[in-house]
Amino acid sequence: MAADSLNEKADSSDVKTAEQQRRGSTSEGELETVLGYKPELERNRSLFTLLFQSLAIAAIPYGVHWITYATRNMVSTT
Repeated sequence: MAADSLNEKADSSDVKTAEQQRRGSTSEGELETVLGYKPELERNRSLFTLLFQSLAIAAIPYGVHWITYATRNMVSTT
């Protein structure tokens, strides 16, 4: 009974810290703060930012294909 009450009183930050150590990760910005990094810009990635970044990355193969197709057909064979 006493052990259960001690477990219930465990601090949630201690539980998160133990879980993070087990996974090998830290909270966002914690490691940078420890190393002395002071962020100058705010990290802000909205849904639209992620959407357009993924579309830009997905469009790369189409652009490469178009460039190779256009350059092959523009060369004269005379």
